[in-house]
Amino acid sequence: LLPPQVSHYNSFQLSLRTRMLGKPDWTIMQVQVPTSYQEAKEMFTDLGKAFRLLFRKQDDRRYLSSVMISMFDGLDWHIDNQAACLLFSCEAVVKMFLTELTRRQGGLVRLSHMLVAMVTVCGRLDNSLSQGLSSILDWSFALLEGGDRRRVIGEFWKEAG
Repeated sequence: LLPPQVSHYNSFQLSLRTRMLGKPDWTIMQVQVPTSYQEAKEMFTDLGKAFRLLFRKQDDRRYLSSVMISMFDGLDWHIDNQAACLLFSCEAVVKMFLTELTRRQGGLVRLSHMLVAMVTVCGRLDNSLSQGLSSILDWSFALLEGGDRRRVIGEFWKEAG
């Protein structure tokens, strides 16, 4: 996953090199998906903290979901990276983001796919659903009513299968 010139670096050396160069690789979120909790933590902890802080400020909250969607879509983030990033924020931020997805065109399908990605990433990172994701899943399936709810659940199982 790492370029050959830095593949032998340990995580501290790699982090230090990245910070010293000061040039983030914006395309990394399109191709590199973390395979361990430690990798995901390195990639998403700071961003998750930033989302939590922005969410706490009432004035910034209304823009946060738009910023997140612009970042995820505008930079073509892999859906597993979007899910991992959400998992490193907090439940309130995740719910706000998922609610915003339902308001957009194609949002019900995107909601379903995001929920599957979150479950998949949670498993890949050896986390338990009981660490917060189960309540987000329960909330998400109760968020909608009638045909929209059935569509989200059906799409979820189609994507998961």
